[in-house]
Parts: sequence; structure tokens; C-alpha cells
Amino acid sequence: MTSWASDNFRLYAVSTRYPQKLAKEVMLTKVQAGVYETQWGRHPVRILILSEFPETPNNIFWQLFSAVPGKIQKAQLNYRHRLSKMSSFINKLFEYYHSQGVVMPYT
Repeated sequence: MTSWASDNFRLYAVSTRYPQKLAKEVMLTKVQAGVYETQWGRHPVRILILSEFPETPNNIFWQLFSAVPGKIQKAQLNYRHRLSKMSSFINKLFEYYHSQGVVMPYT
């Protein structure tokens, strides 16, 4: 029988930009490009900062949500061949980018 102890789980937070206000309140430790770690109670939390992710093939999907127009455009071009296999949500995101452009407000 499998044990479902809390050690079997990891907490993640995803953000498009570096969390300035959070960084003033808690210590954020950089693990690697775009990945930070902090404590929430006694649990470690990994924070993924999508705009800081390196532009590598395995990060193309995450670049769609990076809020960086150049990265979004590159991700769209490189991910297009998978459109038929993607979820309807991602297809709607592509349609929105196509109709509205990729310029995003800061907030």
C-alpha cells in the first residue's frame, strides 16, 4: 500500500514576473534560472518565474505565459506544429494573441 505522507508532495507557485513584494517579506533563494525557493511554514515552496526561464526547447510551453512579447512570439512559432494535439484552452490563448496581439499590461 502506498503512503500518502506530505513528503510525497511538493508545493509550487507560478508567476510571470519576479514577485518584488513577496521578496521583501520572505527570503527567496535562487535554485536556477527562473526557479526560486522559499519556506511556507515548514514546507519548501518552489516559485517558477516564467519571464526568467531560459529560451530552450523544453521551456517553449512556459514561454507562452511569460508576459514577454518576444518570448511569446517565439513560443507561438515553435509550438504551432502541436496545435492539433493541444487543449482547447491553449488554442484559445493562441486565438487571443492572434486577434489582440501579444502586448500585455503590467497588471
